[in-house]
Amino acid sequence: MVNNTQKYQIELYYPDLNSTGWCNKMLSWRYDLNVWNAPKDVSGACNACEAPIYNSGFQYASRCVVYGRGNVASSQLVQTGQGNSFLGSTAIPALFERNNVVLQSEKGPVPYSSKVYIHRALPEISGTGSIDITLGGANSTAQTPTYGQTGTVAIVTDNPWVTTQQNAVRTVSIKVQSNDATNTWNMTAMNWQASVVEDAF
Repeated sequence: MVNNTQKYQIELYYPDLNSTGWCNKMLSWRYDLNVWNAPKDVSGACNACEAPIYNSGFQYASRCVVYGRGNVASSQLVQTGQGNSFLGSTAIPALFERNNVVLQSEKGPVPYSSKVYIHRALPEISGTGSIDITLGGANSTAQTPTYGQTGTVAIVTDNPWVTTQQNAVRTVSIKVQSNDATNTWNMTAMNWQASVVEDAF
């Protein structure tokens, strides 16, 4: 247990049932807001304390929690909440999936009786690297969607879209995913180029 004065929280490090014996979870209490935070993954923590931030030298006026890794020989200390880089080289799979997407037109939502054809998907996304986008659909809300081929789009690009090869469907489905140890991304919206191809208004 350690007091993280930079974040106004008491941090409790503990092993869960999937642990190899070292602390792999951290639960925190924000004493300024009187709320518990959701458990956070940590990497084999064996001892934690508050310490000055080290960034090409100690910054004595700034603090963070530092912990040692008990499951890795000759490893460096881990400074929590510093930067957005990955610890180690383990790939982290990320998947966002949405089924039964309702498209909008200038007349309002496209009716369920209509079939649509998606030409392109244009994600509003920030970060680094690339992501994989797969589009699909079904003809009823309870039907399992059929997905087409996966397209890859660079996050920093002049062409921020994926062209699809999809049949006309009533309900649109989408998967956005990545699996790497270096890139991060944040998708805030998805835009569509689509045509209503059957039972239009």
